[in-house]
Amino acid sequence: MNGRILKKIRNFRLFSGLMIMALTILSFQNCAPQNASCSDNNSNCSNEGSTSSPSTSTNQGSIWSSRPGNGNSSGVNIGGSSGGGSVSAGGSGGNTGSSGGGITVGGGGSSSGGSSGGVSTGGNDDPKNTTFRITKQPQGVSVLEKADFQLDVTIAGGDGPYTFQWYKDSKAINGGFGNYSSYMDNASSYGKEGTYYVVVKDGKGQSIQSSLARVSILEPAVGCVAGSYFTYTVASYDTAYGYFGEYFDGPKGKFLLHSSFDIYNFLYPNASWVGLSTYSVPSALQYLQKTWMSCRTTVPRIHTPQPNPGFPTDYWYYNNSQKYNDGYGYNYKGTLTFECRNKKLKFVSNTCAWEKDPNYVPPEQQNSGY
Repeated sequence: MNGRILKKIRNFRLFSGLMIMALTILSFQNCAPQNASCSDNNSNCSNEGSTSSPSTSTNQGSIWSSRPGNGNSSGVNIGGSSGGGSVSAGGSGGNTGSSGGGITVGGGGSSSGGSSGGVSTGGNDDPKNTTFRITKQPQGVSVLEKADFQLDVTIAGGDGPYTFQWYKDSKAINGGFGNYSSYMDNASSYGKEGTYYVVVKDGKGQSIQSSLARVSILEPAVGCVAGSYFTYTVASYDTAYGYFGEYFDGPKGKFLLHSSFDIYNFLYPNASWVGLSTYSVPSALQYLQKTWMSCRTTVPRIHTPQPNPGFPTDYWYYNNSQKYNDGYGYNYKGTLTFECRNKKLKFVSNTCAWEKDPNYVPPEQQNSGY
């Protein structure tokens, strides 16, 4: 009796083991990868089939396919919205990898990863873009007085040939480098300071204007040598010939210039013709050091002495050579102050004024003593 029962138990265990083995084999067959191939356009393809990596025999592709992403091929898209296998960190444009996956770091345009994978860093312009555009804007500069400066513009797209026209303070620059992609000039005077831009046209007549670039002229900390300083009175030379008008009446102030500024040797040989006035500085001055002139000195564009308001004007006493003298109850007081600025004397202040003497007694009111 007991022998029959034990035999039945052994048969049941053998049958159970065979059943478990059969079920295990069937389970592995169902989980095996499918051998069928498909394309991205095949609607019958499963997600697992389309996201497996074709470039490797391992199961690493299935790890990436289990992560969320917007691409149609394997990949992780961070902040990107393009198709293809790409890793985009901080991208701001359409960064696309085709079938192999690309990595784009900091891209700011249309940067693409190749079919076998690629790395693009910092791309900001698509070389296939044929749109007429400026790829490098002119940049503002600060330049020392009398030094050279340069402004550049780079364009792409459109159809050649290209033409360039530079402007300063909205006025076209004629001649020189006004019609080139690079504008070069010398800060020979404060008149070169201002706002510049360029208008570019391509062969089809398309026009594009650059951004504004400010040119600032800095004054070097140079003193003033001894010698002759000048100004002049014929204003036509300021406008017709451009001789230093910005120094005499410009936004930087009013200056007397050292004779070395007359680089063409035109003003001094024609002093009477141009109305040149010269002033002698006996010794050198340090940068920003001040000097003074008498109130009775005529300085065109800056100061004209005033006659004594108490001087008699009848024909018996009137004398042009004496009407600027002190007396008759008035004294001319004050100074013309200048400051040394790189071989220039900048006008600072004028305190010249006739002051009435409170103790003065007119001759007709004085006691003759007789």
